[in-house]
Amino acid sequence: MKTLFKKTTCFMLAALLCASALLVHTRPESVSAATKYDTIYQSSGKETASANVTKSTSFTVTNGGTIYIDVFTGYETSFTLGVSDASGSTIDSENVTPSSKGWSEASGVSYYESVWNLSAGTYSLDLTFPETSEYLIQIDQDAVVPTLSNSSITLTAGFTKKLTVSNAGKNKITWASTNKKVATVNSKGVVTAKKKGSCKITAKVNGKTLKCTVKVYSNVYSQKKATNSDFYSGCTPFVYQASFDSKGNLKMKVRVINNSGHTVTKLSGIKFYVKAANKATVASYNLGTKKMTIYNGSYKDFAVTIPKSKIKKTKNPIDLRLLYGVEIKGTYHYYNYSY
Repeated sequence: MKTLFKKTTCFMLAALLCASALLVHTRPESVSAATKYDTIYQSSGKETASANVTKSTSFTVTNGGTIYIDVFTGYETSFTLGVSDASGSTIDSENVTPSSKGWSEASGVSYYESVWNLSAGTYSLDLTFPETSEYLIQIDQDAVVPTLSNSSITLTAGFTKKLTVSNAGKNKITWASTNKKVATVNSKGVVTAKKKGSCKITAKVNGKTLKCTVKVYSNVYSQKKATNSDFYSGCTPFVYQASFDSKGNLKMKVRVINNSGHTVTKLSGIKFYVKAANKATVASYNLGTKKMTIYNGSYKDFAVTIPKSKIKKTKNPIDLRLLYGVEIKGTYHYYNYSY
């Protein structure tokens, strides 16, 4: 039985046997004040059951889950409480006595609460009293609160993410963006990242406003600009930045760090392999030979453009921000020797 604290949408019987008047009182809330309830059945007036004759009351569960059946009798008494499905088959029943643990009291009136776990559907509450009795019924279910699939997302400019609202029922969902220059959202909840920045996507449903924080980053691959102190030995080339130009070519910035102990005069057989987040190669390019003088203990930068024709056509655009990396193969030369 639920612990009772305050009532929010319930009613009670003031004097079940002495009068027919009803007094309003609140539905029991649990310790969590955030818990809400929906009433799915409520007696419109006193109901009467003849002795040993089952009285059935139909009710519909709209949201499967915990169901609270409150039977107001005015005093602790005995009766049988059962629930049947739409076909008339009994799901379960219980024999209630004055000593049953489900009894509670509100404003001096006793009522019995039975808690069930039911799927959405139509059911019958079956009550049988050993003697002619008057009673009231209220059946509640936990209110289903609309929930947004994400409270925050991070996107790369040009990419999309679909947000969904659960437990919205048939209520209309109105989507909006607080900054359409950063990200937009359509009527189906698909968010499109536009440019670097942050904004909020809101979904208004059934009087509630749900929010998702969106952070957008540029579609750029970016790594730390390492220096000679970051490497122990050898000649190491690496890409520290890559981005697409307006024509779809991939422009890369490369740094070559020389800790070989010699003066490097050129790089040969240079090949670039661009790896997506799943490590699949999405672009490859053979630069060939690059003549450059790099003294030991120093580094040099140069730029490389991979033509659009060398970039694989994929179902989805390439998210440079999430690249696994760019692999570089080749040989470095100094004077009459090469490695």
